[in-house]
Amino acid sequence: MTIRPIPNAAAASTLPASAGGGVTSHGHPHLLWRVVVIDPQPVARAGVSSWLDRVDGFGVVAQAADPAVGLEAVRARRPDLVVTELHFTDGGGLDLIRRLRGALPTVKVAVFTRQPSPALADGCRRLGVGGLFDKRRPPEVLLRGLRGVARGRRVYAVGVGDASRQRWAGEPGPAGEVAPDLGRLSRVEKAVFKLLGQGHTVRQIAAILKRSPKTVETHRCHLRHKLGCGSSADLMHRAIRWHELSN
Repeated sequence: MTIRPIPNAAAASTLPASAGGGVTSHGHPHLLWRVVVIDPQPVARAGVSSWLDRVDGFGVVAQAADPAVGLEAVRARRPDLVVTELHFTDGGGLDLIRRLRGALPTVKVAVFTRQPSPALADGCRRLGVGGLFDKRRPPEVLLRGLRGVARGRRVYAVGVGDASRQRWAGEPGPAGEVAPDLGRLSRVEKAVFKLLGQGHTVRQIAAILKRSPKTVETHRCHLRHKLGCGSSADLMHRAIRWHELSN
């Protein structure tokens, strides 16, 4: 695996490692924060990288299409901020957050996603994510939020309802909220659902349950049908929320 530096700024790949604040470099005269962008969609990844590279104060030092390459980039570049999507082909977005914090505990993390939800906000908050943003929000909102995260604040800008804002701030959720009923699920389906809620990828679940990734994917499809989830992202959100309410 190789780290892909930003295509229009070769100097960025040679920026010195720093904990942030006051760094200057050729091509980034007012650089404060070094950024790694992780997103599976090439257009989104290139767009966010190009946008941040034109913004005073930010410099994108690497971009990656999947969690493994993203972690390699973080270890090699030691950025101040990681901007990442959480929805990857193999799942595992929350596991990526855990591994990012393990690889570089001081790094700030901001999640950019097109599929925000209260459950995703809860999962991010629990893992210490600095910010959660809907990619469709205006650029000035995203930029203001990113600057807040880079300065160590928690910022919420996804527009998924007041109850989620309260939980993001660490306040109680709606009274009487209960976990989804898993009574219709088989023993293996329950195990897969619980592991999804803990942030494991399909391959990790397969290894834990000693089954093939294809079998786990089949169970995931059954779970979507039985729980009435419209997509894999909906299922992940439901699993995260179940984990929150059950612990």
